[in-house]
Amino acid sequence: MFATKGANILEISDIEFDLLTSKVAGCVSLLISHFDIMGARGRQKDSQQLEMHKVETDLSSSDLDRREKRQNRIIEKLTALEAMKHESLGSNANIGRVLDDHNSDSHFLSFLSSSASNMSLKWQQGRYIGGGTFGSVYIGVTVDTGDILAVKEMRMQNKNSMRTVVNAIKDEMRVLEMLSHPNIIQYYGIEVHVDKVYIFMEYCDGGSLADLLAHGRIEDELVIKVYVLQMLQGLAYLHQAGIVHRDVKPGNILLDHNGVVKIVDFGAAKVLAQQGRTLLREADSPKQSLTGTPMYMSPEIITGRHEGFKRGSEDIWSLGCCLIEMCTGRQPWDNLDNEWAIMYHIATGHQPVIPTEENLSKMGLQFLAFCFDLDPNTRPGALDLLKHPWLSGVSSSTE
Repeated sequence: MFATKGANILEISDIEFDLLTSKVAGCVSLLISHFDIMGARGRQKDSQQLEMHKVETDLSSSDLDRREKRQNRIIEKLTALEAMKHESLGSNANIGRVLDDHNSDSHFLSFLSSSASNMSLKWQQGRYIGGGTFGSVYIGVTVDTGDILAVKEMRMQNKNSMRTVVNAIKDEMRVLEMLSHPNIIQYYGIEVHVDKVYIFMEYCDGGSLADLLAHGRIEDELVIKVYVLQMLQGLAYLHQAGIVHRDVKPGNILLDHNGVVKIVDFGAAKVLAQQGRTLLREADSPKQSLTGTPMYMSPEIITGRHEGFKRGSEDIWSLGCCLIEMCTGRQPWDNLDNEWAIMYHIATGHQPVIPTEENLSKMGLQFLAFCFDLDPNTRPGALDLLKHPWLSGVSSSTE
Protein backbone atom coordinates (compact mmCIF):
# COMPACT_ATOMS: atom_id res chain seq x y z
CA MET A 1 0.00 0.00 0.00
CA PHE A 2 1.43 3.37 -1.00
CA ALA A 3 0.29 6.97 -1.55
CA THR A 4 -0.53 7.91 -5.18
CA LYS A 5 -1.55 11.51 -4.65
CA GLY A 6 -1.63 13.53 -1.48
CA ALA A 7 -1.48 12.02 1.99
CA ASN A 8 -4.90 10.28 2.07
CA ILE A 9 -5.21 8.65 -1.38
CA LEU A 10 -3.92 5.11 -1.25
CA GLU A 11 -3.50 2.37 -3.76
CA ILE A 12 -4.00 -1.16 -2.44
CA SER A 13 -3.58 -4.55 -3.98
CA ASP A 14 -6.47 -6.89 -4.84
CA ILE A 15 -5.71 -9.11 -1.83
CA GLU A 16 -5.73 -6.14 0.51
CA PHE A 17 -8.98 -4.86 -1.04
CA ASP A 18 -10.70 -8.23 -0.49
CA LEU A 19 -9.53 -8.25 3.12
CA LEU A 20 -10.83 -4.70 3.65
CA THR A 21 -14.18 -5.63 2.06
CA SER A 22 -14.53 -8.61 4.40
CA LYS A 23 -13.78 -6.51 7.49
CA VAL A 24 -16.25 -3.77 6.51
CA ALA A 25 -18.95 -6.35 5.79
CA GLY A 26 -18.44 -7.81 9.28
CA CYS A 27 -18.79 -4.37 10.87
CA VAL A 28 -21.99 -3.62 8.94
CA SER A 29 -23.50 -6.98 9.96
CA LEU A 30 -22.67 -6.25 13.60
CA LEU A 31 -24.35 -2.86 13.39
CA ILE A 32 -27.47 -4.30 11.76
CA SER A 33 -27.75 -6.99 14.45
CA HIS A 34 -27.84 -4.31 17.17
CA PHE A 35 -30.56 -2.14 15.62
CA ASP A 36 -34.24 -2.92 14.89
CA ILE A 37 -34.37 -1.87 11.26
CA MET A 38 -37.87 -0.46 10.47
CA GLY A 39 -39.35 -2.24 13.57
CA ALA A 40 -39.11 -5.65 11.92
CA ARG A 41 -37.93 -7.42 15.04
CA GLY A 42 -40.67 -5.84 17.21
CA ARG A 43 -43.37 -7.00 14.80
CA GLN A 44 -41.86 -10.48 14.75
CA LYS A 45 -41.90 -10.61 18.60
CA ASP A 46 -45.53 -9.42 18.73
CA SER A 47 -46.43 -12.08 16.21
CA GLN A 48 -44.71 -14.79 18.31
CA GLN A 49 -46.48 -13.66 21.53
CA LEU A 50 -49.84 -13.66 19.75
CA GLU A 51 -49.18 -17.17 18.48
CA MET A 52 -48.18 -18.38 21.99
CA HIS A 53 -51.33 -16.84 23.53
CA LYS A 54 -53.43 -18.57 20.90
CA VAL A 55 -51.76 -21.91 21.70
CA GLU A 56 -52.31 -21.42 25.48
CA THR A 57 -55.96 -20.50 24.88
CA ASP A 58 -56.41 -23.58 22.74
CA LEU A 59 -54.78 -25.75 25.42
CA SER A 60 -56.97 -24.25 28.19
CA SER A 61 -60.09 -24.79 26.11
CA SER A 62 -58.92 -28.30 25.33
CA ASP A 63 -58.37 -29.06 29.06
CA LEU A 64 -61.87 -27.87 29.90
CA ASP A 65 -63.33 -29.98 27.12
CA ARG A 66 -61.41 -33.06 28.27
CA ARG A 67 -62.48 -32.51 31.89
CA GLU A 68 -66.12 -32.14 30.92
CA LYS A 69 -65.95 -35.24 28.73
CA ARG A 70 -64.31 -37.21 31.56
CA GLN A 71 -67.05 -36.17 34.01
CA ASN A 72 -69.70 -37.13 31.48
CA ARG A 73 -68.07 -40.54 31.00
CA ILE A 74 -68.00 -41.10 34.78
CA ILE A 75 -71.68 -40.20 35.12
CA GLU A 76 -72.54 -42.46 32.17
CA LYS A 77 -70.69 -45.39 33.73
CA LEU A 78 -72.34 -44.82 37.12
CA THR A 79 -75.74 -44.65 35.43
CA ALA A 80 -75.00 -47.90 33.61
CA LEU A 81 -73.93 -49.57 36.87
CA GLU A 82 -77.09 -48.33 38.56
CA ALA A 83 -79.21 -49.77 35.75
CA MET A 84 -77.39 -53.13 36.06
CA LYS A 85 -77.98 -53.13 39.82
CA HIS A 86 -81.68 -52.45 39.40
CA GLU A 87 -81.92 -55.17 36.76
CA SER A 88 -80.20 -57.64 39.06
CA LEU A 89 -82.37 -56.69 42.04
CA GLY A 90 -85.47 -56.79 39.89
CA SER A 91 -84.71 -60.34 38.82
CA ASN A 92 -84.56 -61.30 42.50
CA ALA A 93 -87.80 -59.43 43.28
CA ASN A 94 -85.98 -57.19 45.77
CA ILE A 95 -86.91 -53.81 44.32
CA GLY A 96 -89.66 -52.06 46.26
CA ARG A 97 -89.41 -54.47 49.21
CA VAL A 98 -86.27 -53.69 51.20
CA LEU A 99 -87.86 -55.00 54.40
CA ASP A 100 -89.78 -58.28 54.32
CA ASP A 101 -93.16 -57.72 55.93
CA HIS A 102 -93.60 -61.48 56.42
CA ASN A 103 -90.34 -61.78 58.35
CA SER A 104 -90.98 -61.13 62.05
CA ASP A 105 -87.24 -60.66 62.68
CA SER A 106 -87.18 -57.49 60.58
CA HIS A 107 -90.23 -55.84 62.16
CA PHE A 108 -88.15 -53.83 64.61
CA LEU A 109 -86.22 -52.33 61.63
CA SER A 110 -89.37 -50.50 60.58
CA PHE A 111 -88.68 -47.53 62.84
CA LEU A 112 -85.41 -46.95 60.94
CA SER A 113 -87.05 -47.06 57.51
CA SER A 114 -89.78 -44.66 58.67
CA SER A 115 -87.25 -42.26 60.21
CA ALA A 116 -87.30 -38.64 59.02
CA SER A 117 -83.66 -39.03 58.06
CA ASN A 118 -84.27 -42.05 55.82
CA MET A 119 -82.92 -41.11 52.38
CA SER A 120 -83.72 -42.07 48.80
CA LEU A 121 -80.43 -41.57 47.03
CA LYS A 122 -78.74 -42.97 43.93
CA TRP A 123 -75.15 -43.63 44.83
CA GLN A 124 -72.25 -45.99 44.20
CA GLN A 125 -69.96 -47.49 46.81
CA GLY A 126 -66.26 -46.70 46.46
CA ARG A 127 -63.12 -47.83 48.27
CA TYR A 128 -62.86 -48.75 51.94
CA ILE A 129 -61.48 -45.88 54.04
CA GLY A 130 -61.76 -47.12 57.62
CA GLY A 131 -63.72 -48.87 60.32
CA GLY A 132 -65.75 -47.56 63.24
CA THR A 133 -67.85 -48.95 66.06
CA PHE A 134 -70.13 -51.68 64.60
CA GLY A 135 -69.35 -50.76 60.98
CA SER A 136 -67.06 -50.15 58.02
CA VAL A 137 -66.73 -46.81 56.22
CA TYR A 138 -66.50 -46.37 52.44
CA ILE A 139 -66.40 -43.51 49.96
CA GLY A 140 -69.74 -43.01 48.22
CA VAL A 141 -70.42 -41.11 44.98
CA THR A 142 -73.88 -39.77 44.16
CA VAL A 143 -74.93 -40.74 40.63
CA ASP A 144 -76.86 -37.56 39.83
CA THR A 145 -74.42 -34.90 41.07
CA GLY A 146 -71.08 -36.68 41.54
CA ASP A 147 -70.84 -35.48 45.17
CA ILE A 148 -68.53 -37.41 47.52
CA LEU A 149 -69.92 -38.84 50.77
CA ALA A 150 -68.63 -41.00 53.59
CA VAL A 151 -70.89 -44.06 53.91
CA LYS A 152 -70.87 -46.14 57.08
CA GLU A 153 -72.12 -49.66 56.44
CA MET A 154 -73.58 -51.49 59.42
CA ARG A 155 -74.38 -55.14 58.67
CA MET A 156 -76.73 -57.54 60.45
CA GLN A 157 -74.86 -60.84 60.20
CA ASN A 158 -77.57 -62.98 61.80
CA LYS A 159 -80.81 -62.80 63.75
CA ASN A 160 -79.02 -62.71 67.10
CA SER A 161 -76.83 -59.74 66.18
CA MET A 162 -79.60 -57.83 64.38
CA ARG A 163 -81.15 -56.34 67.50
CA THR A 164 -77.74 -55.31 68.88
CA VAL A 165 -76.72 -53.59 65.66
CA VAL A 166 -80.10 -51.89 65.26
CA ASN A 167 -79.88 -50.55 68.82
CA ALA A 168 -76.39 -49.23 68.07
CA ILE A 169 -77.71 -47.55 64.91
CA LYS A 170 -80.60 -46.06 66.85
CA ASP A 171 -78.23 -44.65 69.47
CA GLU A 172 -75.83 -43.21 66.91
CA MET A 173 -78.67 -41.71 64.83
CA ARG A 174 -80.18 -40.09 67.90
CA VAL A 175 -76.83 -38.43 68.64
CA LEU A 176 -76.01 -37.42 65.06
CA GLU A 177 -79.42 -35.89 64.41
CA MET A 178 -78.84 -33.48 67.30
CA LEU A 179 -75.52 -32.13 66.05
CA SER A 180 -74.52 -29.21 63.84
CA HIS A 181 -71.06 -27.72 64.47
CA PRO A 182 -67.98 -26.95 62.30
CA ASN A 183 -65.85 -29.40 64.33
CA ILE A 184 -68.40 -32.25 64.35
CA ILE A 185 -68.88 -34.51 61.32
CA GLN A 186 -72.06 -33.61 59.40
CA TYR A 187 -74.77 -36.28 59.26
CA TYR A 188 -77.00 -36.50 56.16
CA GLY A 189 -79.27 -39.51 56.63
CA ILE A 190 -79.64 -43.30 56.41
CA GLU A 191 -80.65 -45.97 53.92
CA VAL A 192 -82.23 -49.14 55.35
CA HIS A 193 -81.95 -52.63 53.80
CA VAL A 194 -82.98 -56.03 55.05
CA ASP A 195 -79.46 -57.06 56.12
CA LYS A 196 -77.63 -53.74 56.48
CA VAL A 197 -78.04 -50.02 57.05
CA TYR A 198 -76.03 -47.23 55.42
CA ILE A 199 -75.35 -43.99 57.31
CA PHE A 200 -74.40 -41.06 55.04
CA MET A 201 -72.01 -38.48 56.45
CA GLU A 202 -69.63 -35.72 55.42
CA TYR A 203 -66.45 -36.94 53.69
CA CYS A 204 -63.10 -35.61 54.94
CA ASP A 205 -60.34 -36.11 52.38
CA GLY A 206 -57.57 -35.05 54.78
CA GLY A 207 -57.66 -38.44 56.51
CA SER A 208 -57.49 -38.89 60.25
CA LEU A 209 -55.15 -37.50 62.88
CA ALA A 210 -53.94 -41.08 63.38
CA ASP A 211 -52.89 -41.22 59.69
CA LEU A 212 -50.96 -37.98 60.16
CA LEU A 213 -49.22 -39.20 63.34
CA ALA A 214 -48.22 -42.46 61.62
CA HIS A 215 -45.46 -40.36 60.02
CA GLY A 216 -44.19 -39.06 63.38
CA ARG A 217 -44.81 -36.25 65.84
CA ILE A 218 -46.07 -32.80 64.89
CA GLU A 219 -42.99 -30.57 65.11
CA ASP A 220 -44.77 -27.20 65.16
CA GLU A 221 -46.42 -26.58 68.54
CA LEU A 222 -48.68 -23.93 66.97
CA VAL A 223 -50.23 -26.62 64.76
CA ILE A 224 -50.82 -28.77 67.86
CA LYS A 225 -52.50 -25.81 69.57
CA VAL A 226 -54.84 -25.28 66.60
CA TYR A 227 -55.86 -28.96 66.59
CA VAL A 228 -56.38 -28.99 70.38
CA LEU A 229 -58.40 -25.76 70.19
CA GLN A 230 -60.71 -27.16 67.52
CA MET A 231 -61.12 -30.45 69.40
CA LEU A 232 -62.05 -28.51 72.54
CA GLN A 233 -64.57 -26.42 70.60
CA GLY A 234 -66.23 -29.59 69.33
CA LEU A 235 -66.19 -31.22 72.77
CA ALA A 236 -67.54 -28.08 74.45
CA TYR A 237 -70.45 -28.13 71.98
CA LEU A 238 -71.13 -31.82 72.69
CA HIS A 239 -70.95 -31.45 76.47
CA GLN A 240 -73.26 -28.42 76.44
CA ALA A 241 -75.72 -30.52 74.44
CA GLY A 242 -75.50 -33.24 77.10
CA ILE A 243 -73.44 -35.63 74.95
CA VAL A 244 -70.26 -37.41 76.05
CA HIS A 245 -68.24 -38.97 73.21
CA ARG A 246 -66.33 -41.57 75.32
CA ASP A 247 -64.00 -42.63 72.49
CA VAL A 248 -61.88 -39.56 71.68
CA LYS A 249 -58.69 -40.74 69.97
CA PRO A 250 -56.65 -39.75 66.88
CA GLY A 251 -58.50 -42.33 64.76
CA ASN A 252 -61.78 -40.54 65.47
CA ILE A 253 -60.41 -37.09 64.65
CA LEU A 254 -60.71 -36.38 60.92
CA LEU A 255 -59.28 -33.48 58.91
CA ASP A 256 -61.02 -31.91 55.93
CA HIS A 257 -59.27 -30.44 52.88
CA ASN A 258 -58.60 -27.21 54.84
CA GLY A 259 -57.15 -29.05 57.83
CA VAL A 260 -60.23 -28.38 59.99
CA VAL A 261 -60.79 -30.94 62.77
CA LYS A 262 -63.97 -33.04 62.61
CA ILE A 263 -64.91 -35.34 65.51
CA VAL A 264 -66.45 -38.57 64.23
CA ASP A 265 -67.81 -41.98 65.34
CA PHE A 266 -70.50 -41.57 67.97
CA GLY A 267 -71.10 -45.29 68.34
CA ALA A 268 -69.84 -45.10 71.93
CA ALA A 269 -71.49 -41.78 72.77
CA LYS A 270 -73.75 -41.40 75.74
CA VAL A 271 -76.54 -38.80 75.91
CA LEU A 272 -77.29 -37.43 79.37
CA ALA A 273 -80.20 -35.52 80.82
CA GLN A 274 -79.54 -32.21 82.59
CA GLN A 275 -79.41 -33.98 85.95
CA GLY A 276 -76.81 -36.40 84.63
CA ARG A 277 -79.19 -39.36 84.22
CA THR A 278 -78.35 -41.63 81.30
CA LEU A 279 -80.85 -41.53 78.44
CA LEU A 280 -79.04 -43.85 76.07
CA ARG A 281 -77.51 -47.16 77.19
CA GLU A 282 -79.29 -46.71 80.50
CA ALA A 283 -79.32 -50.46 81.08
CA ASP A 284 -75.53 -50.70 80.77
CA SER A 285 -73.72 -52.50 83.51
CA PRO A 286 -70.18 -51.34 84.44
CA LYS A 287 -68.81 -54.09 82.23
CA GLN A 288 -71.00 -53.08 79.27
CA SER A 289 -70.14 -49.40 79.71
CA LEU A 290 -66.44 -50.09 79.21
CA THR A 291 -66.61 -48.45 75.81
CA GLY A 292 -63.61 -46.94 74.02
CA THR A 293 -59.94 -47.67 73.43
CA PRO A 294 -58.04 -48.61 76.65
CA MET A 295 -54.94 -46.46 76.11
CA TYR A 296 -57.15 -43.35 75.80
CA MET A 297 -59.60 -44.25 78.61
CA SER A 298 -59.95 -42.28 81.82
CA PRO A 299 -59.79 -43.98 85.25
CA GLU A 300 -63.52 -43.48 85.90
CA ILE A 301 -64.43 -45.27 82.64
CA ILE A 302 -62.24 -48.28 83.45
CA THR A 303 -63.44 -48.59 87.04
CA GLY A 304 -67.07 -48.05 85.96
CA ARG A 305 -67.55 -45.25 88.51
CA HIS A 306 -68.18 -42.44 85.99
CA GLU A 307 -71.82 -41.79 86.94
CA GLY A 308 -72.31 -38.68 89.08
CA PHE A 309 -69.04 -37.06 87.99
CA LYS A 310 -68.67 -33.88 85.97
CA ARG A 311 -70.12 -34.28 82.47
CA GLY A 312 -67.46 -34.86 79.82
CA SER A 313 -64.53 -35.35 82.20
CA GLU A 314 -63.64 -38.64 80.48
CA ASP A 315 -63.33 -36.86 77.12
CA ILE A 316 -60.86 -34.36 78.60
CA TRP A 317 -58.59 -37.20 79.79
CA SER A 318 -58.72 -38.70 76.29
CA LEU A 319 -57.88 -35.28 74.81
CA GLY A 320 -54.75 -35.22 76.98
CA CYS A 321 -53.76 -38.64 75.60
CA CYS A 322 -54.16 -37.28 72.05
CA LEU A 323 -51.97 -34.29 72.98
CA ILE A 324 -49.23 -36.64 74.20
CA GLU A 325 -49.31 -38.49 70.89
CA MET A 326 -49.23 -35.28 68.85
CA CYS A 327 -46.16 -33.85 70.59
CA THR A 328 -44.18 -37.12 70.96
CA GLY A 329 -45.35 -39.26 68.02
CA ARG A 330 -45.90 -42.15 70.47
CA GLN A 331 -49.16 -43.52 71.81
CA PRO A 332 -49.82 -43.12 75.54
CA TRP A 333 -48.77 -46.12 77.60
CA ASP A 334 -46.52 -47.39 74.80
CA ASN A 335 -44.16 -48.59 77.55
CA LEU A 336 -46.69 -51.32 78.48
CA ASP A 337 -47.12 -54.40 76.33
CA ASN A 338 -50.84 -55.24 76.64
CA GLU A 339 -54.23 -53.65 77.26
CA TRP A 340 -54.76 -55.38 80.60
CA ALA A 341 -51.57 -53.81 81.99
CA ILE A 342 -52.66 -50.43 80.64
CA MET A 343 -56.11 -50.66 82.27
CA TYR A 344 -54.56 -51.81 85.57
CA HIS A 345 -52.18 -48.84 85.68
CA ILE A 346 -54.95 -46.35 84.83
CA ALA A 347 -57.39 -47.84 87.35
CA THR A 348 -54.79 -47.71 90.13
CA GLY A 349 -54.24 -43.98 89.67
CA HIS A 350 -51.23 -43.82 87.37
CA GLN A 351 -50.80 -41.25 84.61
CA PRO A 352 -49.24 -41.78 81.16
CA VAL A 353 -45.60 -40.80 80.66
CA ILE A 354 -45.64 -37.00 80.40
CA PRO A 355 -43.52 -35.39 77.63
CA THR A 356 -40.49 -33.27 78.47
CA GLU A 357 -39.88 -29.62 77.60
CA GLU A 358 -38.07 -30.85 74.49
CA ASN A 359 -41.47 -31.84 73.09
CA LEU A 360 -43.83 -29.34 74.70
CA SER A 361 -43.55 -25.89 76.27
CA LYS A 362 -43.99 -25.30 80.03
CA MET A 363 -47.43 -23.83 79.46
CA GLY A 364 -48.38 -26.85 77.34
CA LEU A 365 -47.21 -29.21 80.10
CA GLN A 366 -49.37 -27.29 82.58
CA PHE A 367 -52.36 -27.69 80.23
CA LEU A 368 -51.61 -31.43 80.02
CA ALA A 369 -51.48 -31.73 83.82
CA PHE A 370 -55.02 -30.31 84.03
CA CYS A 371 -56.23 -32.96 81.55
CA PHE A 372 -54.80 -35.75 83.75
CA ASP A 373 -56.31 -34.61 87.04
CA LEU A 374 -57.24 -37.92 88.69
CA ASP A 375 -60.41 -36.45 90.24
CA PRO A 376 -63.07 -36.13 87.49
CA ASN A 377 -64.90 -33.44 89.47
CA THR A 378 -61.89 -31.12 89.64
CA ARG A 379 -60.66 -31.93 86.13
CA PRO A 380 -61.38 -28.79 84.01
CA GLY A 381 -64.12 -28.96 81.41
CA ALA A 382 -63.76 -28.11 77.73
CA LEU A 383 -65.00 -24.53 78.23
CA ASP A 384 -62.48 -24.02 81.06
CA LEU A 385 -59.57 -25.32 79.00
CA LEU A 386 -60.49 -23.05 76.08
CA LYS A 387 -59.56 -20.15 78.39
CA HIS A 388 -56.15 -21.63 79.30
CA PRO A 389 -53.18 -19.29 78.57
CA TRP A 390 -51.55 -21.96 76.40
CA LEU A 391 -54.31 -21.44 73.82
CA SER A 392 -54.42 -17.64 74.08
CA GLY A 393 -53.86 -15.95 70.74
CA VAL A 394 -54.51 -19.16 68.79
CA SER A 395 -57.02 -18.70 66.00
CA SER A 396 -59.25 -21.51 64.78
CA SER A 397 -59.60 -21.68 60.99
CA THR A 398 -63.32 -22.36 61.47
CA GLU A 399 -63.94 -18.93 62.97
